[in-house]
Amino acid sequence: VRVEDPDEDKNGLVTMALQVGMPRLDFHLNTSTGIVTSTAPLDREQIGQYYLRFIAYDAGKFPRTSTATLTITGEAGGGGGGGGDFHH
Repeated sequence: VRVEDPDEDKNGLVTMALQVGMPRLDFHLNTSTGIVTSTAPLDREQIGQYYLRFIAYDAGKFPRTSTATLTITGEAGGGGGGGGDFHH
């Protein structure tokens, strides 16, 4: 996840957070790097899609916020070994 704010000084400093994970919060957002990782095994047969909502806000006197939703979808794997992949 990458956020940018063209403002100068502290108004341009952005903080981000993982606000909601549906159906479960099985993910972690490293707020320094923006890298999202799973905190539990992902099984597309149990949960086929995840919806993650992120919030970003600046450090202004009256902070401005923005949100975005990331959808992660499980797809069947190839071959006879089961498994599968998740894509965003």
